[in-house]
Amino acid sequence: MRDMITRHLEIWKASLAEDKERLKQKITVHEAEFLPAALEILETPASPIGRFTLWAIIGFLLIALLWAIFGHVDIVASATGRIIPKTHAKLIQPAELGVVRQIAVQNGDTVKAGDLLIALDPTINAAESERIRRELLAYHIVIARQTALLDAATSGKVLFHPPQGIAPGIDSMQRRLIDSRLQEYLAGSRGLQSQLAEKRADLKLVVTELTKLRAMQPGLEEQLRMRRELMEKGLNSRLVYLDADQRLADHKKNIALDEDRITKEQAAIHAITQQIRELQEKFRKENLAELADAEDKAAAATQELTKATKRTGLQELRAPVAGLVTQLKIHTIGGVVQPGETLLQLVPEEGLQVEALVLNKDIGFVREDQPVEIKLEAFPFTRYGIIHGKVIQIADDAQELTPTDPRQTSSALQSREPQTLVYPAKISLKDLSINVDGRAVRLQPGMAATVEIKTGKRRIIDYILSPIVKYTSESMRER
Repeated sequence: MRDMITRHLEIWKASLAEDKERLKQKITVHEAEFLPAALEILETPASPIGRFTLWAIIGFLLIALLWAIFGHVDIVASATGRIIPKTHAKLIQPAELGVVRQIAVQNGDTVKAGDLLIALDPTINAAESERIRRELLAYHIVIARQTALLDAATSGKVLFHPPQGIAPGIDSMQRRLIDSRLQEYLAGSRGLQSQLAEKRADLKLVVTELTKLRAMQPGLEEQLRMRRELMEKGLNSRLVYLDADQRLADHKKNIALDEDRITKEQAAIHAITQQIRELQEKFRKENLAELADAEDKAAAATQELTKATKRTGLQELRAPVAGLVTQLKIHTIGGVVQPGETLLQLVPEEGLQVEALVLNKDIGFVREDQPVEIKLEAFPFTRYGIIHGKVIQIADDAQELTPTDPRQTSSALQSREPQTLVYPAKISLKDLSINVDGRAVRLQPGMAATVEIKTGKRRIIDYILSPIVKYTSESMRER
């Protein structure tokens, strides 16, 4: 074996030496042109193009092999999706039937929170609010009047505190009404008080008279006793005794009459006192009832005014958040809008994101924070480029997707694989606009997109050999 190798080396060295010697004696192409035709063919050196082509092919294959071994390509999971707001679009709807008075925005306008979008005619609601406001003022006037009457009935002082906004004429009229009712009450009360004072004076006189009669009774009884003794002794006539007895009887009768008068006077005083109390209670109850009724009506009117004011405020449709106006559906001043009718949509400017529908076969490789390339159907990526993003959320459960689902895109419907079970994933956008012919076009909610999620890397040679490995592993088998 060793001798054979040595011999081959010697042959190879001899061949190299012969080639070098031939190269030294080699003639040029121009010199060969002067030789005979047969010698010219033999002496003309071979064209280097063939050898160069061969070495170029060998080099290219070698480079391709090295690239396939050391080069990597991205592994992507493709999914269809559409652009949606981070928070759902706000539907601007009227609360009740109305007539359009002003349209303050157009499609594509950017508005701030609280900006006027659409104004409806507030005439009917404003008139209703004004009517309720007047009723409420009237109830407050009644409350102030009745409070003043009740206070005046106890303190005797009229303190009328009218509500703000009352007309001077109404103020003076209410004061006159208070004076009239109070004077009517006081007149009745003074009449009863006068009767009560009179009865009390009469009672005092009767009591005084009764006291005197009772003080005189012992003397009359003593006189009668003495005259009876004198009569029994014969020192006095019976007529004198009978006269004394008659005087005592009349005296007792007068005492009984005075006692009866006292009872009657006391009953009269009690009756008048009761009438005074009833008058006071009646006045108090009537005014309290009117006060309570006014307060109840004022409370109800306050609620009605709150609702009417709210309805009036709802005639101005304002932006609940800052955002972009889209899908404006009314363009006619004076047009009629129905309750709950969507007049426009407001896309919040908090940002946009892509809702991608990841296929069941790819969900095992998709993770949060993986980079994403987004290709918009409206702007071919070969001309306008792509938008970069990142996976921020993946649904935990699959959802069944039907062909009529609004999340289906045209590319998904045209795909060969039906998307029945998908996992919704949220993808953030690095840019909210795309450069179209030198101008930035803002992305709009609802734009369909194809999403490519980079789930990893793979060597190129593995990618090339994987079909061979697959077919090899599946071949040479029989079921």
